[in-house]
Order: sequence, then C-alpha cells, then structure tokens
Amino acid sequence: MKYFLFLFLLPICAAAQPVLKGRVVDHDKSPLEALVYFAQHPNLSVRADSSGLFSLPFLYPDTLVVVHVGFTPIKIKVYNNAEPLALAMQPIELGTAEITGRRTDLSFGTLQPHAVENIGTGELKKAPCCNLSEAFETNPAVDVSYTDAVTGAKEIQLLGMRGIYTLMQIEGRPAFYGLSTPFALEFIPGTWLSGIQIGKGTGSALSGYQTIAGQINVGLQRPDLDAPVFVNLYGEQTGRMEANVHLNKAGKNGFSHGLLLHGSRQNRFLDHNHDGFADMPLKHQLNGLYRLRWDLKNWCIETNVHALTDQRRNGQLQMPESEQPFRVHNDIERIEVFGKAGYTGFVEPYRSAGVQASLMYYNQNGVFGARSYRGLQRSAYINAMYATIIGNSEHKITLGSTLQIDDFEEQLAGQPINRRDMVPGVVAEYTHDFFNQAGANKATVVAGMRTDYHSVFGLMWSPRLSFRYGLTSRTVWRLNAGRGYRSPNIVADNLAMLATNRQIHLPDRLFAEQAWNFGTNLTHTFSIGGRDAVINTDLYHTRFEQQLIADYDQSPQDVFLYALDGSSFTTAFLTTFEFFIIEKLSLRLSYKHTDPRMTLEKQGLTDVLLQPRHRALASATWRSPDEKWMLTATTQWTGSQRLPNHSDLPLPYRTFLPDRAPAFFMHLAQASYRAGRTEYYVGCENLAGFTQHNAIIAYDQPQSAFFDATQIYGPTMGRRLYAGVRFTLDKAQ
Repeated sequence: MKYFLFLFLLPICAAAQPVLKGRVVDHDKSPLEALVYFAQHPNLSVRADSSGLFSLPFLYPDTLVVVHVGFTPIKIKVYNNAEPLALAMQPIELGTAEITGRRTDLSFGTLQPHAVENIGTGELKKAPCCNLSEAFETNPAVDVSYTDAVTGAKEIQLLGMRGIYTLMQIEGRPAFYGLSTPFALEFIPGTWLSGIQIGKGTGSALSGYQTIAGQINVGLQRPDLDAPVFVNLYGEQTGRMEANVHLNKAGKNGFSHGLLLHGSRQNRFLDHNHDGFADMPLKHQLNGLYRLRWDLKNWCIETNVHALTDQRRNGQLQMPESEQPFRVHNDIERIEVFGKAGYTGFVEPYRSAGVQASLMYYNQNGVFGARSYRGLQRSAYINAMYATIIGNSEHKITLGSTLQIDDFEEQLAGQPINRRDMVPGVVAEYTHDFFNQAGANKATVVAGMRTDYHSVFGLMWSPRLSFRYGLTSRTVWRLNAGRGYRSPNIVADNLAMLATNRQIHLPDRLFAEQAWNFGTNLTHTFSIGGRDAVINTDLYHTRFEQQLIADYDQSPQDVFLYALDGSSFTTAFLTTFEFFIIEKLSLRLSYKHTDPRMTLEKQGLTDVLLQPRHRALASATWRSPDEKWMLTATTQWTGSQRLPNHSDLPLPYRTFLPDRAPAFFMHLAQASYRAGRTEYYVGCENLAGFTQHNAIIAYDQPQSAFFDATQIYGPTMGRRLYAGVRFTLDKAQ
C-alpha cells in the first residue's frame, strides 16, 4: 500500500522541486521513447513520450543515463536544470545478418496485461469459415456446437461455460447480445473478418460490465485495406451454396468506402437417420455491410450500415399437415447503424479521445412446434473515452462514460415478456508500466473500476485487476481478477427449450447474473532445433454469486427456470503447444480440462449438462516454399458429457439413452492452391462420418409430452465435402 501511495504522490512531489527537461532523438532527429534516469536514483526513472520529451525530478548534480534498445547508451554529468537537454542517440553498429521469419496464424500476445489469442486471416483460411461460427474449428480455446437438433441455433463455449457469458464485440463495441444471441454467430460471414481476438477472463474494465468468461472481438475488413474487388464462391454436396463479394474504393483526402455482400442458401432436405427430421435447417440469408471511412488531419471517422434477412425452416418438413408434424419456421430481420470517431489533433501525443455509437433494430418471428415466439429488440449505445498520462508515460489513465438502452418485447405463446433497460455507466482504468534499465517493459499493472446503474437491477460495481510480469525475455506470466454482470433474456438465452414439448416454468423474478473470475496465464516461446515453438497455459476459475438456472433434470416433461440457491462454479485448464516440425510444417497440440458444476433444486451440486470435462485438439499445417499450396488436417476429441436425468422417461425411450454421452472424434482436412489472383480450396468436415443417433426423444410422436430435441452432444450431419474459389483484384493490379 505504501508503494502504490508513493506512485500516486510522485508527480505531486516532483512538481514541488526542480525538474530537468529534455528531448531524446536518434541520428535522423526522429524521437525515441528512451528510458531516462539518474545513476544514483534509478528507481525514479521515466520514459520519454512519443515525441521524445521527458521531465525528471532534479535532486542534485548526478549522472544522467539514457538507454534504448538498439542504441548506444548516453551518460552525461548534469549540474543544473537551467536549460532543456537535447540528446541524440547513435545506433549500435552490427554486422550483416540475414533474418528469416515464419507466418504466425495463431499468436499469443505477450505485451498485453490480459491473456489474448489473436486469430489472423491465415488461420481463418484453414477451414471453410463461411461465418463466424466456423472460425474456431482449428482453435482450441473456443468450441462451437448446436444447442438442439431442430432450431439451428449455435453457441460457443469459452472456459467451459456457455457462450452467453462471453461478451461479443465488433471492433471493440458490444454487439449481438440480447435476443439475437442464438443466431448471432451466423450473422458475420467469414470473408468479412480481418482477425479475431479472444480475451479470457473479465479483462479490461473498459470493455463493459457484461464480461464474465471472456470477450471475442471481431475485426472487419476495412475499405482502405481490403482489395478493390474480392469474390468468394462456396458449395457443399449437402446443397449448401454461398457467395461473397467485396467492392472497395479508396478516394482522395483520406476518404474510402466499401460494400460487403453475402448470400447463402440451403434448400436440400437431408435425413441421414430416417427419423423424419431435417439434419440441418433449410435457410436463406441475404446480408450486406456498407462502410465509410474518413482519415482527416485531426480526425478518423467511420460510419457503417449493416442489414440482413435470415429465413429458416426445419423439423418434419416432409410430413403431411394432417399428421400435425413438429416444424420450425423462424424469420429474422436486423439492421444496425454504427460508427466511431477518434480525435488525433492533440499537441501532446499521449492524449487521445474517441467515441463509439450504434443504433440497432432486431425483429424475430418464429413457430416452434405448437409454440409461437416473437422477439423485438431496439437498442442504442454510446461510449466516450479519454486517455492521458499522469506525470510521465509510465503512468496512464483512461476515463470513460457509456450509455446503453435496450427495449425488449417478447411474446411466448401469446404471453408477453417485456423489459426496458437503461444503463448509464462510468469507468476509470489506471495502467503502470515498469521498465528495466535496458528499456524493456518488465511488468504492467492495470487497475480498473466501472460503475453502472441498471434501471431494472440497480447499481453494479465491476472492479478489474490485471498483472503482467516478464519472467524472462521469452516468458510472460499474468494474473487477472474481476467481477462481471449479465442481464439475462429468459427465452433467447434458452431458445433450445422451444425444441421440446416440456412445460416451461418461468422464474418468479428477474435479476442480474453476477460472477467473479480469477485466472492466471503463462506464455513461453523457445526453439527446438532452431525452429520456433510456443507453449501457452491458462487456468481460470469462475464463481457465480447469482445465476439463472435452466433445470432439465427434475422431470422429462418440464423445464424449470429459477435463481441459483447454492454454489455454481467452473474451473478451466487449457494448454496449447505449437511448433515447427520442419520448415513450413507446423503442429498444434492442445488439451483442455474443465470442471463445471451448479446446484440444482433436487439434485444438489452436479455437473453442468452437455459440458465435457476433457477436450483435445491436434492440427498440422504445411505450406509449400512458394506459398502457393497449403494443406491442413485437424482432429478434435470431445470427452464424455452428462445428459439429463432419464429415470422418469417411459421405458421405450430409456433403452437407447445413456446417462452420459460417449466420447468421439471429429476429423477435418483441407487443401488450397493459389494461382495468381485466384485461390482454389477443397476439403472435408467430419471425415469419419461420425453422427449422433437417436438425437430426438419421441421423434415418432412429436405431439408427445416427452418430445425433446435438446439432448444433442455431437454432429447430426455425416461427412461434408466442400469446394470453393477466391478471386482477389489487388490494389497494384
């Protein structure tokens, strides 16, 4: 505590005594962010800002030391502070060296205080990646699965928890939350992605109060960086067909704009196990994004318009109407206008300010068997941030204010479930960087606090703390802790319950879910036989204080939603090892162990449904020396999972239902070839053809009270062959 008090008082103390000022540049007069300190007081070091300027408390005559990586250190005797110093550093003379590098498709950041995995465009091309839900097939941190066998809804799992506890972001802005959550992963086509960042744990307080398990931030193709013309065509033997077109133009005076278009359809009825239910939804989607960007002298401004329509049909599509089949009709319309503006005209380079804003309209109309559902969401969001330093660039602070408004109107079988949320909030985050005498960032501490007031759930406090320490130049250790909240949407969060004939028992009150997350991360890079290697290990524990439980175990004819009364926690361990076996051939090995538990009213503390404790992944990628060929093979192993209690089911349905789902393997392979402007790719998913049989309870009696399509643990589609072509017209052509 005394040390941190000293850090906050240091700028005040420095202002009360003489200060030495100066500027550090290189031999070409370019500023350097060098480390500056007095030889007798190295603990009072400062770092020059991006303009090379520094100020340092001047105690008495001493030797001033200036260091920067790649330059010869400066040592100069200083007797007074009458005039600012102009210091020019000379580069260290080195012999000629040839440097070779390897492309990194999945990287583990070592400079950030938070554990973040970066997925680049090279990684996204290792699988078909037709949309965001398919962008994680070769990634061990995020798992994606269907929530049931008839709605077509997908959900991610991060740190062993449901995707509703992961904050989805589009370029740093909360997106695809609320009613759109079940289908949001299919609303961003894969070719629109410029990269994905996976943050684990509660992360920065600046990201919002909704973070519990982590954040997935999606970067989109910018019109000034994307190709002027890009076309992608894709098809499967299942009848799925997709097309993507990018049209971009960079004008004068920093102006650029682009249009991203997507169309997809699946119109072939497939039923591999002859149960009368379609293995995948018949669907049509039209999707478009218009982007406008201005890079002005003192401003950077972006405006975007995103609109889509999505139609799905599933269930017993080929049954006569007279037999009252179980069918799913789901129509979605969504339009969003969003943008951001950043001011870059400050004289001091360490100051910055920006604002983000969005308006969104979402409308969903669905029929799920005998139940009808309608969801309408209107949302507005604005976020303003200001960043500066305290005394010197080692002490940074960011202040912000947000306002989020959501108007939810839901009807389930004619019963209204409406809510209007207004959430103003403020946030402050302080960052302290510790540098060694060689100028390297040795450690970083980030302490943040945000306060939000929810119009329905009241005051919410979200403290966050992160610590990064460089054990060696190649080894980084991190600690993270924080609290997160979440506003539940009862039906949208549990849309799978509409894929049953269970009676739905809604909770007697609404409340905000809240949880603490604690985690540690270790990243170590090294060489094996002169070839690059990295090992990344995560250990996170999440403990809920309040949680909305969906209980499928009490009765096979009911689903109960109620507030947690007892413990609910998840511990997740993940280690990933990646290295180059030979030049151009990389291997990725990963193992994940999770321990997800929650307390149910009748069963007490038990394993969470359909959450495997063990997962493993192995993936190999080879690129030809000329980079024209790329071959990728991936194997995923999913361990056993708990299924709901079946003891009360009638005997005919119990005979083929185990208490736990069996473990299984999934194999994927793809080959791509680039010839000039065109890239061809072919591949196969689920090479071994593994499928879950008897995925639907009482499929032959869809009007039975025991009908249930939620107990899906594996793929319902067999082997899937696909092919595609990408054409790019580069700027230089």
